[in-house]
Amino acid sequence: MAILPHRKALSLVALALVTLTVAGCSGPAPIAESTGDYQPIPANVETDEASLREPFEMSPQDTHEYWENPEAFNLEPILNYTDPEGSIGEQGGDTPTGAFVPPSNGLEIGDDGRGLGDEPEGQPYDPSGIGEAATGRLYMAFSETEQSVCSGTVVNSESGSIVVTAAHCIWDSAEKRQAINTMFIPADSDNSQNQPYGRWSAVEVIYSEIFAEETESDPRIDGDGWKYDVAFLVMEEQNGQRIQEVTGAMGIAFGVPNQSLVSTGYPTQEPYDGSNRFYCSTNSYQLGYFGGYHWPCDMTPGMSGGGVFAYYDGDTDAGYLVAVNSLVFFDSDGNVTHTESSVLGEVAQSLYTRAGGYGDEN
Repeated sequence: MAILPHRKALSLVALALVTLTVAGCSGPAPIAESTGDYQPIPANVETDEASLREPFEMSPQDTHEYWENPEAFNLEPILNYTDPEGSIGEQGGDTPTGAFVPPSNGLEIGDDGRGLGDEPEGQPYDPSGIGEAATGRLYMAFSETEQSVCSGTVVNSESGSIVVTAAHCIWDSAEKRQAINTMFIPADSDNSQNQPYGRWSAVEVIYSEIFAEETESDPRIDGDGWKYDVAFLVMEEQNGQRIQEVTGAMGIAFGVPNQSLVSTGYPTQEPYDGSNRFYCSTNSYQLGYFGGYHWPCDMTPGMSGGGVFAYYDGDTDAGYLVAVNSLVFFDSDGNVTHTESSVLGEVAQSLYTRAGGYGDEN
């Protein structure tokens, strides 16, 4: 589908941080055959873009101990972004490469219009296939007393240990600081009360250096870094298992043509409360402020970092992650009307490979 010119909105904010067994799962899937002009990884990607590979301040053991306290899940909103009107011009996003890796069930990439139709209002997301365990909620701490929430997705990788989210979930561009720990709960519900696949600590995070250095969010959202609002989390092993062996994994694609999008996450602000997953879907989209997908969706902050999937198959609840939720747009009454999703391209592919994804690390 051709990308259309963007529509100007009254305001937008980053999807701010507000605030155990599974049948039929498998390890990393084999590399897919190429489809037309689009090549599966491991096609090497060379980019001049520098990346940051940072360990978290807290060890996995300390992270688990931190989140053992039930009071830690009583989150307060932080990192809210408002009033960027007039500060952003239309610009291109991450350069597409056409590389892809299939979901762990081997769902083929294609152009047959898979999707869930047009749903601009968030609908309960209650999948029974791969999406059930491969999507979940992230809990981050920026200090001993400041916690935040986002959303994330397990994607198919050589290491079997990658969760994808938005870079702004991990890096606070207002205070110029990184989270000290991050916990991922697959299929989280009722604000961490239900954890059917356990809780998993992130060990490292890989994101673009330009995001850390060239994003502004106070008082306005600005800077070229917002084109690369994606981060790859390297997760701990538990009992000799990697997270993908427990949850299965969605596919991932770095710039491929598509006809429909499905977005998932945990919106937290009214009319949502963050306790469960929701989705929006569309059969059309526009070019956003930072070259991302811009389309109608009323899900609120808290769904940051949630996966945006192309070629989504409603029978298996599998798809290809092609972007992550990054920005939301408000009307004059303060209601969310649109979302912009940060598209994955050559920079994201390089980060993915470095995190343990398929492909030779340069």
